Amino acid sequence: MRVLSRWIINFILLVAFSTIFSASFYISSWEVALGAAAVLTLLQVLIKPLLSLLFLPINILTFGLFNLVLNALILELTAFLVGPMMSFSSFGMVLVISLLMSICNYFITPNV
Repeated sequence: MRVLSRWIINFILLVAFSTIFSASFYISSWEVALGAAAVLTLLQVLIKPLLSLLFLPINILTFGLFNLVLNALILELTAFLVGPMMSFSSFGMVLVISLLMSICNYFITPNV
């Protein structure tokens, strides 16, 4: 149930941010956004814990700020896996979208 709610929230956020930042964040349709949200959710559930463990020393040295880079890398990997139907203008834009998605997920997702 938690994965399903995360998938729906990611879908809504991807559609919203692709509309707000239409010049630098492109998703071709809502169907692509739905698939991209599924890929992003799977990567967050399966890959992110492994990457967090792998980069734990860097994360400790940066007082947790490296998590923003990890989130951006997972979002960039999602765009790579989805293909040309989802793209960003630069890695800086990936960082901005990742930061905004993290903030929104913090406030939206229930603390279970």
